[in-house]
Amino acid sequence: MPLIPLQIPKGQYRNGTDLMSQGRWRDINLVRWHEDALRPIGGWRQRASVDINGVARSIIAWEDNTNNRRLATGTYNKLYAINAGGTSTDITPVGLTAGRVDATINTGYGASFYGYEEYGLPRSDNQNILKATVWSLDNWGEYLLAMSPDDGKLYEWQLNNSVKAAQVSNAPTSCSGFMVTEERFVACFGAGGDPRKVQWSDQEDNTSWTPAATNQAGDLRIQTNGIILKGLRTRGQSLILTTEDAHTMT
Repeated sequence: MPLIPLQIPKGQYRNGTDLMSQGRWRDINLVRWHEDALRPIGGWRQRASVDINGVARSIIAWEDNTNNRRLATGTYNKLYAINAGGTSTDITPVGLTAGRVDATINTGYGASFYGYEEYGLPRSDNQNILKATVWSLDNWGEYLLAMSPDDGKLYEWQLNNSVKAAQVSNAPTSCSGFMVTEERFVACFGAGGDPRKVQWSDQEDNTSWTPAATNQAGDLRIQTNGIILKGLRTRGQSLILTTEDAHTMT
């Protein structure tokens, strides 16, 4: 039987339906094109291994102003800085409130509706989930900003391994997360314990949070039935995602 050559163009095409991708590569994984031929991307090489206390559920990588590569990661009760050589440093803020290793169902006081079930008894399974601790991590220039939702405070680490991350002056507390916008505002979510409140600092000054005629600090309460989950920095605007909807912030 003669062989029939398949002239399949290089690259993946996944726009539209399967029929619209006829004659193209639609599903691919761990491949590359070299000299117009489909080839594997090659193997993985372990850069380093680091011992930390607990399960890391968030991580950020960046380069400082002297081109040193850095990582930071957080566990339920610790914050670590890791250098390019794989050495980790405990930079956990003093007095940090520990969170949870894993998610659990809240059956304790305040877990359900008022007056529901017998007073003084654990609530039955009501799907009120207490989430595992996931840090918010972002950069303020070359410095690290970090927040654990179970602690609710905004911390800054200024790259000194002998100094722990310290709470940012005047920043709101009882927050669920934060982000740094493209315009260099720090925006905290769930500020003051209000799950729908966004509060932001003055531009280029993460210690100025009280609105005044001489700054751009401020706050607002999102009109939504949901609660804020996180924020995302995008080109020209920021996105705020809730359990119900999405909002833009400029």
